Amino acid sequence: VKNIAGLHGPSWGITPDRADPRIFDSRGPDAIIMQSHMQMACKINVDRWAGEFDRETFDAFFRFADRYDEWQRAEGRARSIVHVDHRLDNLLFFEDREEVVVVDWQTLQLSLPLRDIGQLFAACISAEMRREHEQRLLHLYHEALARNGVTDYGFDRLLDDYHWSLLQGLHGGLLGIATIPVEGRGKELFLTKIRRSVATLKEYRDRMPMDIFAA
Repeated sequence: VKNIAGLHGPSWGITPDRADPRIFDSRGPDAIIMQSHMQMACKINVDRWAGEFDRETFDAFFRFADRYDEWQRAEGRARSIVHVDHRLDNLLFFEDREEVVVVDWQTLQLSLPLRDIGQLFAACISAEMRREHEQRLLHLYHEALARNGVTDYGFDRLLDDYHWSLLQGLHGGLLGIATIPVEGRGKELFLTKIRRSVATLKEYRDRMPMDIFAA
């Protein structure tokens, strides 16, 4: 979390006219196409993975797809340069130092920074580990943002953005497993991301600004 704050902090509050034009803007004129991609991914997943999830869960996927543009735009929320695929498979760790190196930068976006934290916590670690370390790590991230120049972002606001961003794990899982040929370890990786994300979103329903399980 300290590492990713080093990406978010220096670009905090950046506007499209100041960002590299090659970076996708989640509020830009072309962003709406991502909603159709997510809707198509859900249709593919129903056919491909019908035996993996129940009807209630598939219905929740489609509700997310139908509100996807609202979610990715995140109007009124914080913005920075975001990695978007900040998960353990894209982090390099070292035995002799605390430094973490992030790889796989092709998904870079101008978007809500907590999406990087949301995916990591919702989809990439166990529920037990998340519950044990979540608050401490969120505070560490908040402190690291302040060291990187973000001084007007209260912790309550961070928590609200974090709950909004927990859907990032589902975003990555649904698009990934629908659009990338997967088998063996790859299949289990994406299915695990989705299962963990679904469990996290259900656990946090009373705190979620967007509840996709509400019929």
